Amino acid sequence: MSPVVRGLFYDDFYFPFDFKNRSNNLRPFRSPHGSRIVQSCNGLLLCCSETGSEQQRTCIYYVFNPTTNQYETIPSVKQSLVANHNNNPFTGLAVHHPACPTVKKSLVAVHNSNPFMGLAVDPSDCKRYKVVCIYRNLDLMRLHILIYSSETKRWKISDETLDMPKNMPDLTGGVYMNGGIYWSPIDNHVDSWYCFKLDVEKFQKLGLPSDMKTGRYRKLYGGNVSSAYYFGESNGRLYLVDECRVERFKLNVYEKMNDGSGWVVKYQVELRQFMTEFHGYDGNDRLKILDIVRGEEEKDTFMVVKFNEVIKSFKLFNKKFKKLFIVPRYNNDRRIIRSYRYVV
Repeated sequence: MSPVVRGLFYDDFYFPFDFKNRSNNLRPFRSPHGSRIVQSCNGLLLCCSETGSEQQRTCIYYVFNPTTNQYETIPSVKQSLVANHNNNPFTGLAVHHPACPTVKKSLVAVHNSNPFMGLAVDPSDCKRYKVVCIYRNLDLMRLHILIYSSETKRWKISDETLDMPKNMPDLTGGVYMNGGIYWSPIDNHVDSWYCFKLDVEKFQKLGLPSDMKTGRYRKLYGGNVSSAYYFGESNGRLYLVDECRVERFKLNVYEKMNDGSGWVVKYQVELRQFMTEFHGYDGNDRLKILDIVRGEEEKDTFMVVKFNEVIKSFKLFNKKFKKLFIVPRYNNDRRIIRSYRYVV
């Protein structure tokens, strides 16, 4: 049975998609130790609590179940892998590979490279999970991988590395699907779209829609620089939303099947409808697509859209809107705020 998306966590708030059948057991989001959400995956949340000064900041990670209000602390990479380095000049997460003479000569400060920390949870077994840490080395030219398993309670150094350009944006925003973690394509580097397969611990290069428009920088759900309005996963499908190349004020919603076949334009969205629905929207980049949720039937698939303080759902089949949430104005500022699913 596929997991059911009940609603979204947005900043300190939670709003359900179905107000008539909302969960009575779900409290307003309060993560352990006042931490922030880093990622959501099939019912679990990866959270981070920062301690220490700005110059000496340490991140403690937790895997949190918002339904049961239970969490497990993820051991720090430093404590798990670095031995006898009490005088380490770097703070936060660090890596030292005792088996490799080259790496043994230096410590790689993970927090200085703005690492990606991702949660991988199979929907068929939510009790077991993995956490993937991907970070740049000190010259910013190569990516390295660490994998934590809930079964072994240990971090493992992967042999896989990947050479990347220096101007590659940070790796926030990756999504897990069918044994792999996928990242949004990068603007002006349309051939540099990758996933990391956990079973073989290998990066794989993937193809993009042939008509995908490139060359314009656009903020992707508050973090990465990308040409896409949205990139995400839902019920075994990847979704990519971008401007239609041949028609102004239209968006293409691309869908990629989980069998490895190519992208197809699943839906087209007429932005003039949004101009009518959202007061003050004129077709520019202030419209944010927070999520796309694939329903059990096609008629139930919808996207979640935010403009200013208003968040609404939009059915991709019958083009109908429904108001979901009004963000309080004191939380409706220019900060980077991402949304995270609540799944049962």
